[in-house]
Amino acid sequence: MSHKNKKGSIQVISRAASIMRALGMSSNGISLGQLSARCDLPRSTVQRIVTSLVAEGLALHLGGNQGFTIGPEIQALASSCKINVWRSIHPHFSALSHETGETVDLAVLQGGAMLFVDQVPGHHRLRAVSEPGERFSALLTANGKACLSLFSDEQLRQEFNVKDDFLQEIIEVRRTSLAWDFDEHTQGVSAIGSAFFGFDGQYYAVSIPVPSQRFKKIKDKLAPALLHCIKEIKEASIDK
Repeated sequence: MSHKNKKGSIQVISRAASIMRALGMSSNGISLGQLSARCDLPRSTVQRIVTSLVAEGLALHLGGNQGFTIGPEIQALASSCKINVWRSIHPHFSALSHETGETVDLAVLQGGAMLFVDQVPGHHRLRAVSEPGERFSALLTANGKACLSLFSDEQLRQEFNVKDDFLQEIIEVRRTSLAWDFDEHTQGVSAIGSAFFGFDGQYYAVSIPVPSQRFKKIKDKLAPALLHCIKEIKEASIDK
């Protein structure tokens, strides 16, 4: 394969990956025009790639004007891969809980909400606990803000309808890789979170929710411990 053809093939893969991420972020279907805008690609290019993805079962046409979504082949692979992601991550945030003595959560971004998928409870009698399976707004939680910081400002405006004051907070989250929730989602509970891109193509965050009266005293100690945990998770993912 010539250098020119190889470069073209890589570009097609990159574009297809961008389109599939956009498909995965839309729970109700997305049109070709919307895909074109979000991926910053010509509509004709998007249509050609989406047609190929549909033929392979990697995308699905919902019919009528409902647009497209992730196809059955991806959904089957994702179900298996998600379980593997959760299993591979668990030892890392379990160690974080043991180190800090606090509850540690794992959540995945789905649409505009964070779905809690795993948790290690802390050992304090007064502790914050959320049941796996619960969903909380990504805009009001530390883990949600952490995941949203991985998107561009334009994506946040278009896909999550965020305002300028929220974007200012996200700028700081990007700088530090840490997001905070001071009694925003639940009165009396504060949290710190940090996000990463899973090898299954999903946006994940590890967070430490703590009763606010204790959080203020220990938050500066939680930050480096959480960042170290995320670093280990990312390094383990690279090894795969």
